[in-house]
Amino acid sequence: MMPISFSVIGRVVGNDGKKIYRWYKEVLSGFTKPEEQAILHENDIPQIQKTNSTTGEVPSLPVPILKEENFGEHMTIDDKNIGGEGYTIIANKITGKIAVLAQTTKADILASILQKIPVSIRYSVKIISKDLAEGYDWIA
Repeated sequence: MMPISFSVIGRVVGNDGKKIYRWYKEVLSGFTKPEEQAILHENDIPQIQKTNSTTGEVPSLPVPILKEENFGEHMTIDDKNIGGEGYTIIANKITGKIAVLAQTTKADILASILQKIPVSIRYSVKIISKDLAEGYDWIA
């Protein structure tokens, strides 16, 4: 099945595609609901070393995706700049599904994130494809 764009749906129903997209994003998807946002941030990692001395607030490092079911034998790792922030993406090369999306490119933090994945699943990975960046040699 081929995906259908919002502009095509808009033409069919006689409306603007951008309006259909906004309606989907803000109403139908539930993305802005507090309970959906809580699920999105359930794997975030507290950064104790960056605690605000005046308020005592501990900032967290966003880990929006951490899905052990998306791991497989052939994985790929890459870093991307999303909205001016550095993210690391670990994806299943065969299925194309993202297993880990974390707002960091630091090896020690990524290692602590991957500790949440059971050892049996981590050891089932046979191949890790990466670009020429040396920062990910520790995982390959």
